[in-house]
Amino acid sequence: PTVSHPLRRPLAVACAIALAIALVPGCALFSRPAGQDLRWYTPELSTAPPGRAEAQPDAPLLPLQLGPVTAGTGIKLRIAYSNGLYDVGYYEDRRWTERPALYVRRALERALFDEGRFRPARGDDAPVLDVNVFEFEQVQGPTSHAAQIALRLTLSTDAGLVERTIRVSQPAQDSSFDAFVAAMVLALRESAADVARTVSGALAMASLTSRRVLKQG
Repeated sequence: PTVSHPLRRPLAVACAIALAIALVPGCALFSRPAGQDLRWYTPELSTAPPGRAEAQPDAPLLPLQLGPVTAGTGIKLRIAYSNGLYDVGYYEDRRWTERPALYVRRALERALFDEGRFRPARGDDAPVLDVNVFEFEQVQGPTSHAAQIALRLTLSTDAGLVERTIRVSQPAQDSSFDAFVAAMVLALRESAADVARTVSGALAMASLTSRRVLKQG
């Protein structure tokens, strides 16, 4: 008969348990601790700025359709930072409360329709504005600290397509993260205001071109 060594069975059991633990995905033995706290931030003001009734009571309203506001694949809830050149990283524990494209869309709606010279319109006759967000990040270098937003605009009019790039870099008051968030609040508003001014100028130029074509015809 075969005689088992008294130490072999406990050793075999221990090896089997160790192997089973190693094969279980997400096991606490090999995964990161689950107690990491996430901090959430928003670049939107808690109170809305004055609307058109206070800011521009007699401004003529021009039709405009705000199309899709999209963002690059890396612009999501995780807050991005860079050195202002090519290196971009993401905070593990810091998040925006919403995707940046939603912040940009609401800022554009305020700047264009609530405070600006435009009214929301739909149809083939209305110009269409599409926006792509390709930068929404903290920029921190040896001598600089800022919030940076970059937008790519495509405006479709009867006269053709108009493409522009808007980039706003708003300096932070100090090197703290809260100062960056405060700067992002200002950068968001300023970039939307820049879009409104750019669209106004582009539509005025398109209208002038159309009138010239009609006169020549």
